[in-house]
Amino acid sequence: MAYLGNNLIASGNKNGKIKVWEASTGKCIKQLELVSQKMKPMEWIVIIAFIRHGRFLIAGVQLAGSFDMRVWNPFKGEMIKEFKSAHTKLVKSIIYEDNSNSIISAGLDEYIRIWKANERKSIIFDLENLF
Repeated sequence: MAYLGNNLIASGNKNGKIKVWEASTGKCIKQLELVSQKMKPMEWIVIIAFIRHGRFLIAGVQLAGSFDMRVWNPFKGEMIKEFKSAHTKLVKSIIYEDNSNSIISAGLDEYIRIWKANERKSIIFDLENLF
């Protein structure tokens, strides 16, 4: 789940859907479909964060052994960018750093990755060797 201070909440679940809610009314204002009918929804786990002051949502997803990140326009329901195989295990955390226009992700693979939002490559920090 992700909360944006301007009255928006996003929630994700294992059926491959993200819902964007208006916090003050509890009304679902948009539903994003992350999987097609051909995929097995039970394989999906969604981690969500608002980025760029709520203009976008980023989701960490798992499907058939691939751990990806996808960026969405939460108002239009359009996927904007996909980071395939962002991690080798489940994406555990995602944050956005506005000043550097960077997405920072951490996974159960014990790596922290810093992604420039306009690129698909990352700087990798191995947690096992940091300490």
